[in-house]
Amino acid sequence: GGNLNDRTGGSLFDCMGVNLFGQQGGKLTEFFQANRDFLAKIRKALADADAASKADAVDTLDNTERQAIVKALRQSDGNMSAAAQLLGITRQSLYRRMEKLGIK
Repeated sequence: GGNLNDRTGGSLFDCMGVNLFGQQGGKLTEFFQANRDFLAKIRKALADADAASKADAVDTLDNTERQAIVKALRQSDGNMSAAAQLLGITRQSLYRRMEKLGIK
């Protein structure tokens, strides 16, 4: 069949004991309306946590990239072309990444 009930054998919310079209659905709506501010705070906290985890991921990636560049520069005795080749990038990309990461 074409609708969700046909594919799942019941309403999407039946598995949670909630029937949005019956009495419990009205109670659920009342709950959300009564707790709107609280739910907004939860949404904001989740968004903030998501933003923080993305920032942590960028920091981790930057640190990993910085370590790889420094290691390649050491292995190549500071030869930029050789370091870029070790990293599998162009010399120009190496210069840009070093500038972005504050490597001198």
